[in-house]
Amino acid sequence: MFNTSSAHSYILIHVASDIFYYMCAVTQGLV
Repeated sequence: MFNTSSAHSYILIHVASDIFYYMCAVTQGLV
């Protein structure tokens, strides 16, 4: 069986890390 809750958490963590990386790139671009 596939654990949907763990997959959902993994997706949230992946998206959050992508957003964090994007925000860091934008911040360095503005500096």
